[in-house]
Amino acid sequence: SLDDEEAGWPEPVAPGGGPEEELERKERQQALERELQALPDHQREILVMREVSGLSYQEIGELLSLDLGTVKSRLARARLALKKRLVADGNFFVQSASKPSDETKRR
Repeated sequence: SLDDEEAGWPEPVAPGGGPEEELERKERQQALERELQALPDHQREILVMREVSGLSYQEIGELLSLDLGTVKSRLARARLALKKRLVADGNFFVQSASKPSDETKRR
């Protein structure tokens, strides 16, 4: 309400998340941004083009003058490099691809 805003009360948190979840989300975002910036330029560029800008493989290939297969392989290497950095940094939100989840075990 207007009275709450004037009193300096914090904005309500989105449904399903409390202050701890919001803090965790912010920490994860900061870790992701930090590790993304630490990647070599060519890896960061292709990841940002695909994951942030939402460009297709074809569009990335045209912009970088690369074959489709090269785009895919470079993107895979960039994703792996980012994942390794996040795991090495101790960011718990990266799951190991080698361990099947409970959902996969039930199939």
